[in-house]
Amino acid sequence: MVFYDVAVTKAWKGKTPGPDVIVATLDTARVTTAYVSALSTGADVVLFLERRPEGASPGITSIKGDFYVLVGGDNGILDVHGGTVTARAAALNGLREGKVDVPSGQRLTVPLAVIETAASAT
Repeated sequence: MVFYDVAVTKAWKGKTPGPDVIVATLDTARVTTAYVSALSTGADVVLFLERRPEGASPGITSIKGDFYVLVGGDNGILDVHGGTVTARAAALNGLREGKVDVPSGQRLTVPLAVIETAASAT
């Protein structure tokens, strides 16, 4: 596992404990997988996260307090470029609750405001 200190600029659903959160993901320098890619310093991203309360993850002792994990690996990462977001995972072509869809086989690429509305509605 690798842990990132992620600055939070906005939370669309739920509450954040402060201006930053710890996000855990697979260490892509040590594990090769098609489903998880590394986060980059300074990148603007939308992350779909699940909170892991302290003590809820046996074996993880280096983090004190709560931390977060990506929901669905790269399915939980959208890269932001200006006012547009693009799914990092090629297989992500929609958000079911918010009814945001693109044709099958195409990567989700939509305005940031559309994702914000869909995420807030779930």
